[in-house]
Amino acid sequence: MKKILFILFSFAFLGICHESYAANSFFKSYKKMEGTRFCLTGFTNYPPFGYIETQKKDNQSFLVYRSVFDIVFNEFAQNSQVVFDRVYNPSSPYQNFLSLINTGKCDIIMGAYNETELYKRVAIVYPALIINPVTVITLSQNSDKIKNLDQLKTMKGGISAQDYFTDFVQNQMKSYNLIKENDINVLFEKLFTGQIDYIFATQYFGMIEAIKRGIKNKLSFSKQYIWGMPMFLGVSKMSKNRKYLEETLSSYCQKEDSKAKIENALRNIISEFEIKYQGTVPPTYIKEPQNNVLSSDIREK
Repeated sequence: MKKILFILFSFAFLGICHESYAANSFFKSYKKMEGTRFCLTGFTNYPPFGYIETQKKDNQSFLVYRSVFDIVFNEFAQNSQVVFDRVYNPSSPYQNFLSLINTGKCDIIMGAYNETELYKRVAIVYPALIINPVTVITLSQNSDKIKNLDQLKTMKGGISAQDYFTDFVQNQMKSYNLIKENDINVLFEKLFTGQIDYIFATQYFGMIEAIKRGIKNKLSFSKQYIWGMPMFLGVSKMSKNRKYLEETLSSYCQKEDSKAKIENALRNIISEFEIKYQGTVPPTYIKEPQNNVLSSDIREK
């Protein structure tokens, strides 16, 4: 009996030592990277995942990069004494920032899809902290007319080129009669003038764009999402610090309260947009017959 107790005690002691060593190794890795600068980039016009806003201080205006993932890197920097430099430019296309990731000139991308060609040179960090769901947007008065997805295939729909979908979802959308518009305002216009019956949009992007135009209350967003797309953090496969960043970010993503923090940040961002655009006069979309083709004029009430 004493021998058995001794063995059990020995295993328990070794377990404690192992955990202690692992913890020390973890903090040593942080210490080793103190002062290291990492490059962050991502979407620049795709709230809440990445967008640029103008802020004012002391009568001076300046641009600030915002993302629902900011809290991750603020905590990372605070706890590990590393520095994250956000790289963005409102006049540069998204592909330019992806090129920085693909070539290893930038380390981390805030927002990436798995199994999607666009991110083939990105090491996806698991698990995802947030789902980017695809919803159906219709005019409020028409929401009850759509009963199921098959019905949508007999109707006219639209998507925005400013929106981002996984390869899987894009393949699924081929079964629908969809037009793609570069300007989401044109897409909303076509919905209001009856040129299309619905819009496929990612929920948060679609909602925020509707808020900005003062038309959210005139629209219906499907209660159940059509496709759920996990949105991940990603590390450049060419980054010289890839292993460190992948392991550290994955550890953060696995923490019990990490998703709750992102969800809270998401609510705050949407609330900020609602406050900022409160009282916005919605555009009036009017059908005008012209050579048997519907055209529209956008003007303020």
